[in-house]
Amino acid sequence: RASLGRMEIVAATENLAAPTDWTIEQDRHTIVVHLDGRLDRMECIFANGPSGPALPVPGDIWMIPAACRYAALAQGEFARFVEISLPPALIANAALPARVRHRDPFLAAAAARLSELIADPDDDVAAMAAHAIGQAVELHLRHRYGRASAPASQPAGLDARARALLTSAIHGALDDPHDLAGLAARVG
Repeated sequence: RASLGRMEIVAATENLAAPTDWTIEQDRHTIVVHLDGRLDRMECIFANGPSGPALPVPGDIWMIPAACRYAALAQGEFARFVEISLPPALIANAALPARVRHRDPFLAAAAARLSELIADPDDDVAAMAAHAIGQAVELHLRHRYGRASAPASQPAGLDARARALLTSAIHGALDDPHDLAGLAARVG
């Protein structure tokens, strides 16, 4: 599990020897990227969207919009997947349609790499790579699924004083971990 920007990422492998229920209904969009597995059967039901049998193959993406109830019953050997949870504001509150077996090669590849990177939370280089990929995923989601003319929610840059404060803070503690919240607090 990792928090990357405004997204929550969960990489999981589930044993499906017994019938397994999945239910999602939250105030955030959920994107599930199927990475691997062997399922013998899977039935899914959206409150508003596609329903019925749907066996995922690697790279298939399920999109569950915020506040839309989704339920599935699966059975087989196992399923390995990445679940990305994001606030609707990340895609400028655009409507995210409910989808099953959707294809988005960039998102599928990024999810697979994130799964590898968040497996070792103590690896600083992996954490930096995960954050970089997380930023790319945010931009991709905003560009591909968000509103084309979404207003900017924050100024484009920092003034000279704020840049100098941040540069000094980072250079003064190069071996220490830095996070966005801590750096933002320094410049208000």
